[in-house]
Amino acid sequence: MDEIGHELDHHFLYEEKYILSRLANHIPEIEAGPIFKLKSEHNTIRKHYEEAKALFKNHDPENPLTELIQKMGLLAYLL
Repeated sequence: MDEIGHELDHHFLYEEKYILSRLANHIPEIEAGPIFKLKSEHNTIRKHYEEAKALFKNHDPENPLTELIQKMGLLAYLL
């Protein structure tokens, strides 16, 4: 989970700092459009990653991994 988080942080930082900031010079809308959509997607992925990380960390070995598996599937789909 830590490796996934590191890769997400690196990817999002690069995309938001270097790509989206340059696009903002050409696409002025910040409340709609592709920049807004990408930032919204990043926030959604971050939220689901944090939820998966918490499920992984707090997993009770006596209970099935169903919820964690579903959350990881959703995270994989979003990525």
